[in-house]
Amino acid sequence: MQWNASAEELARQLAEDDHLDWGSVRQLVYAEDLAPLVYQLTRARGIIPPDLDRDLAMTYYATAAQNALRLTDLEQVLGLMASAGVCVALLKGAALIETVYGNAAVRPMEDVDLLVRQESLPAAVEVLSGFCGVPPYSAGPIDAFVERDREVTFQKAGESNTLFDLHWQVLDSPYYPHMLFTNWIWESAIPLRVGSTAAMSPSPEAMLLHLCGHNLIDGGRKELLWLYDIACLISKCSTLDWDLLADKARLYGLVLPIQHAVSRIGGVWKNLIPLPAVEKVGTLAASRAEKAFYDWAASADRAEVRLVRVNLDSLPSWPERLRYMGGSIFPPLSYMQHRYKIRNPFWVWLTYPYRWLLSLYRAVLH
Repeated sequence: MQWNASAEELARQLAEDDHLDWGSVRQLVYAEDLAPLVYQLTRARGIIPPDLDRDLAMTYYATAAQNALRLTDLEQVLGLMASAGVCVALLKGAALIETVYGNAAVRPMEDVDLLVRQESLPAAVEVLSGFCGVPPYSAGPIDAFVERDREVTFQKAGESNTLFDLHWQVLDSPYYPHMLFTNWIWESAIPLRVGSTAAMSPSPEAMLLHLCGHNLIDGGRKELLWLYDIACLISKCSTLDWDLLADKARLYGLVLPIQHAVSRIGGVWKNLIPLPAVEKVGTLAASRAEKAFYDWAASADRAEVRLVRVNLDSLPSWPERLRYMGGSIFPPLSYMQHRYKIRNPFWVWLTYPYRWLLSLYRAVLH
């Protein structure tokens, strides 16, 4: 209905079909987090049944209220970050609401994703610890998390119940050349305002590529919402540089995710993506390492032991492989202490055999 003049009449014809299962429609809409969007697109048009319309309206206004609280929290956090000298880029939902949707009621947010530079991580952690009222991380665990993980989570208790995911790398998988991709996001970032505070947002090209990669790693959850996010981004940004997108997809090992997105969007919204762009993306060739990771991520069996093999194969040299294996088998003590919430340093040594036995069990199980 946004991009096709005949869609409303087609929707009315579907709605009048006696064989349409409105229970399945309701289930799909809520499973995909599309209730606020469907309400915005259909309200006052008499397309959907009154009872479903009322439920969607309640979700729409509840989403507006919840996101208003979370965006208020975000505005405060951004102000504190600025005072601490920390530059923040918004990712996913928070960035899309401000740059693409322009309506906080339409796009639900499970959490608020913040990206900071690695050197700013200790200061950012201190800000979020204070804002959320949780014990601050010590320098040791944070240093260990930089090596082992890509994000750390904080939750503010209370009415907003805002969940902040603090990232220093943009994709949560050892396979991807994280720092190269993250550096490009910073290099191409554009200014953004959240209320009275300043932040950054990935450029449209970087945001699109990140959404494609994140959907793959996230296992394709809520794919309809994900597709609509990308479709809105493409529609909003008519000057997208598809040549740059293709080059960066090849460089960062994201050829298959962007090809999947372009294919799915072309199948749902005809002519939204220019034909030369479709052809350009279609000619890209994925590397062997990317294909192996894509096969793992797209499979129902996401066994960790398979991921280790994929990551090992993707590393170009034996020293890097040995370093990766060493870090997997013997993570730093500070990481283990925080990961398993062990207060007594003596007992933290017991987490290693526990970790090894758990990995062995999972390997045998799969």
